[in-house]
Amino acid sequence: MSASGTAVEADGGSGTGSSRPALSGVRKAVGSALWAVLVPALLLVGSAVGQWVTWLGVVVCMATIAVAASVIGGSWHRAGAATLVSFGGFALMLFAGPAVYEG
Repeated sequence: MSASGTAVEADGGSGTGSSRPALSGVRKAVGSALWAVLVPALLLVGSAVGQWVTWLGVVVCMATIAVAASVIGGSWHRAGAATLVSFGGFALMLFAGPAVYEG
């Protein structure tokens, strides 16, 4: 039994009989690559927009960081990666805005 009182199978799955098949390795890689490209791209867009419309840029960047950290930490159960994306996102916001403005 797990801490919540549900039965846990030998392979780590819950004993509730989930009918969802496991994702293939290729599908996981594509999903991870999509997140790896999408998060920095949205942070760059937010930083660029923030140079002209500050509140909109901040909202875009904060929403991007919040969604990425929630999905990575909450759904994928990767606390270290969620922490890294949060710190990296704030650093990118801090340094990318002036760089976009200068360019």
